[in-house]
Amino acid sequence: MAVADNAKTVTQVVQAFLWTLFALLIVSFLISQSARLHVARMAKEANIKSVGEKGFEFGTVEEKSLQLVQENTQLRLKENPLPRNQDLKPDLAAAALLTALQQANPQPAAQQGEWVYVGEYNEQKHSFRSPPNFDVTAPPAVGTTILSAQDAYMRDVKPYQDAKGAWQLGAIKGVLPKGKAVAVLETARIEGENQYDYNSWVRVRPQ
Repeated sequence: MAVADNAKTVTQVVQAFLWTLFALLIVSFLISQSARLHVARMAKEANIKSVGEKGFEFGTVEEKSLQLVQENTQLRLKENPLPRNQDLKPDLAAAALLTALQQANPQPAAQQGEWVYVGEYNEQKHSFRSPPNFDVTAPPAVGTTILSAQDAYMRDVKPYQDAKGAWQLGAIKGVLPKGKAVAVLETARIEGENQYDYNSWVRVRPQ
């Protein structure tokens, strides 16, 4: 009986440690001004099943974290509008949180890949308007391997137009960290600010 009690105590201690670790990972993200507005509602909606006799179920925590990042990114887009067929760079807190989650619960690279924004390319000047998210001088081609030049969101679909014709971004699935090599599976040319520009998006699979 004593052995069983000790094992149960160890399990509880480990679970408590994991909860503390998770809290430390997200605290910097939660204290941002825009995220604080949603903390109460997120806490109410959260149904995390991560502590129990069967151990630590990380998937639910990851889902709620992605939801929080998604909402915070939408708030940032409202505060700093940019064309909805482009993408924001993850802030430091969001990038750190998603990277930590991915490292703590690594998953095999999705065979279908995820969509990442490359940059707005000017075909007349043969250059990007701003430094792109990858170490490239032109939109990459299918079958090539490219290196991420900065953190970038990975999304489930490329930008699309809704029923009203407004551009929408796909759901955030994670973050592609700076310095990561990826294989280009598909490319997309999304309309830019004028006839000479287009926004380059790629569907990639990490190497």
